[in-house]
Amino acid sequence: MNRLEKWFDQRLNPIILQETRHILSLKMSLVIYIVLVLVLSVSSCNMSKQSGAEISWILLGAFSFISVTIIPAQLLFSSATRWSKEKLEMLQLTPLRPFDIAIGRVGSALLIIVLLLSVVMPFVSLTYLVPGTDLSTNLIVAVMVLFISLFTITASINIAWVLEQYSFHLLGKIIWLGMLFYAGVGAASLSMVLNEIVQEDSLSLWLIAAWFCSGAFLASCFVFARTIVFLRHPEENRTTPVRATLVMGLFFVVLSVTIPLLNSFDDFEAMFFAGIISLYAAFCSKFLLDSDKIGRRALIDLPKAMWKRLAILPLLPGAGTGILLMAGVLFGLALFFEGINFWKLSRGGIIDFGGYWYMASWWFAISAGGLPFFRNILKSERKKTAGLFLFYFLIFIAIVFLMVIEVLDPDDNGVFSGLLIPFIGADMIQDGDSGSSFLLLSSVVAAGSVFLMHSRLLYTNIITIFKAKPEKRRES
Repeated sequence: MNRLEKWFDQRLNPIILQETRHILSLKMSLVIYIVLVLVLSVSSCNMSKQSGAEISWILLGAFSFISVTIIPAQLLFSSATRWSKEKLEMLQLTPLRPFDIAIGRVGSALLIIVLLLSVVMPFVSLTYLVPGTDLSTNLIVAVMVLFISLFTITASINIAWVLEQYSFHLLGKIIWLGMLFYAGVGAASLSMVLNEIVQEDSLSLWLIAAWFCSGAFLASCFVFARTIVFLRHPEENRTTPVRATLVMGLFFVVLSVTIPLLNSFDDFEAMFFAGIISLYAAFCSKFLLDSDKIGRRALIDLPKAMWKRLAILPLLPGAGTGILLMAGVLFGLALFFEGINFWKLSRGGIIDFGGYWYMASWWFAISAGGLPFFRNILKSERKKTAGLFLFYFLIFIAIVFLMVIEVLDPDDNGVFSGLLIPFIGADMIQDGDSGSSFLLLSSVVAAGSVFLMHSRLLYTNIITIFKAKPEKRRES
């Protein structure tokens, strides 16, 4: 027993222990516990007068609102005193990594929620004795609420730390509190909504729950990665966690949106897939503005094996690897969607090849061709965000203007409209119109010229990574 306690003392995150003690010591936590016990007591006393579904809705609704709204709100407004900028800077001098600090705060809040769930679930299980109760649905609702609370907790912690840098932090927190309130109300109504679904189709309930939990988990991972990046030193690797979550989200989006559309053959699906390629071009564009001057601290924990470095090369810092990441994501999506085209042709589909590849090549040539030149000008995060917003806003305005001209005068533009407007060019290629081969060839040439244009940047970035000596992070 002493050996087990010693093992836990050596490996337990100190932030989890500290934050759990702090949350439990707050008067608000005592009030929450008392209110929850009162709701459970009143519901159990009226069990004979209500149906099992109504009682389950009340119990899980109270737990959902507390987990999704109240606990994250506590974390949101407790950051100003306990987690000030000075304290975070002091913690960065300790052996604790940013990951340890972030997981400690998230883990302590989840422990409180699990504690509350352990109080609620025995009462929920009692409703199984009342007619009209589906225990499996209640368990699914409880799991979904846990994933929703995971997202609201990570988002509240990240927003609280980020807002402390601005003078309007109090207004921002109040706005986020209102969003938490609506999220809590929505989570509280999950039980009623899912009870209606399970009466129609039990299989769809499991599919909805799996999709919902996966989406909430990936959103939580993205916000968590942003939190780690925020806590890291400016000279450390602040891009790999975000790139990794972006790739994880890519697989989720592809699977969740393509499977329901596999049996359709309309134009809406083609435009929808083209829109996904456009969105991911915008998501990857920020990595094109990374500095090509990679410091030693940015390559800590780099693997020794060269094949491992090659495998994770697009996820490592640098504008050159950002170009590789955008190319891999866009052309990977294009190949996947073209594969769906090939599958549909064998089942009676009539869509020609090349439209998705043209869309990916067009966005790659526009984004990766111009943005890396501004990497030494837009150095701060605010300037990068403002620059990217202005860049894509101008592209959006230009595309809308050209599409209006195309609608007013559709016969005189032809291939020229396809070159300027990617959606029209992709549609021409998929319909097999005249000039489609020229459009496809020109997009491939433009994408290839991007690699030639930035060949020096790519070479310098890749050589720096492969020549870097592997270092381990210092441990206490």
